[in-house]
Amino acid sequence: MRDVVVDVSNVCWSGELPPRGRRPPVWARLERLVEAWRDEHGPSVKVLLVADNSLAYALQGDDRRKFAELRGTGEVRTATVADGLVLNLARQNRMHVLSADTFKHLRREHPWIEKAPERFHSWTMDADRIRFVPSGIRRITPGERSWTDDFRTVPAAGSKILLRSWRCDAEPCPYSGTRVGHLLVWPRTDGEGRAVCPECGTPLTGLGRRLPTREILVEDLGTGAEITRFLLEDGFPLVVGRGTASGGVDLQPAGRGPAKPLLRVGRQHALLRLDAAGPPRLTVVDLGTRGGTAIARRDGPGFLEPRRLAPDVETEMSLADLLILGGTAGLRASGA
Repeated sequence: MRDVVVDVSNVCWSGELPPRGRRPPVWARLERLVEAWRDEHGPSVKVLLVADNSLAYALQGDDRRKFAELRGTGEVRTATVADGLVLNLARQNRMHVLSADTFKHLRREHPWIEKAPERFHSWTMDADRIRFVPSGIRRITPGERSWTDDFRTVPAAGSKILLRSWRCDAEPCPYSGTRVGHLLVWPRTDGEGRAVCPECGTPLTGLGRRLPTREILVEDLGTGAEITRFLLEDGFPLVVGRGTASGGVDLQPAGRGPAKPLLRVGRQHALLRLDAAGPPRLTVVDLGTRGGTAIARRDGPGFLEPRRLAPDVETEMSLADLLILGGTAGLRASGA
């Protein structure tokens, strides 16, 4: 028997349930989905409905009244953000999950997700029939995990700040003065929803619409430990190195002791440029460093043998490849 936890908020806002004749109310679409699940797995199957608290305010008319009624009787359980409750109920009761979400942002807290992908289901329509399909749960890379973690640090109400570029004007702040003043890390929001510097908390100055941007993670190749991360924006090449600041980015985290993997990295080690026209890619130029620069091309889940770059020669690499500085520090695109 396939008892199931239904991610109600996800289902309600999915466009995967076309209408019969005319577009049905949101709650009617949910009921159709639950009915189809019971038709397939038996009328006695247990169904738990879980939703975000905010759904009470997002629904309108009959949908809102129906939600309030079921919430009052306990037939719908709610939480500020329901994802964690959905997963906890599914894990504790060994239930399946019905949601189009693959819960990448909760893989750290719920490692069982990747061990039981068969318990996660989405849905499609075949003519006028609902068909259940696997959600597509797969093992995510460390880069993807970091990418989703990054966006969890910005409240949903302040997510629009990520679409703009910013500058920190606080002179003592290590994030001021880089690349003509552009902030090289994701901004944060304060209690009033303003964009502030994540280092010093100073309100930021807006610089207009952000061009395509990727976050670059810097890690210790020996241990896999993350050292730091920075933003690379299309059209704004950066010089990276140990101690570089003006016109580039210092890979040594501010306020921390020297990172051993960076000791073989030059102060102006390499130039990086993001080209987002067509398939996104990076251009790398080794700036004549003693420790050298190499690229390890992605090969399935791993990498090919690193190839050292000649100095002062532009070399293209995909976002999935690994850039190696000094043989000890690895740079890769978050989410690749």
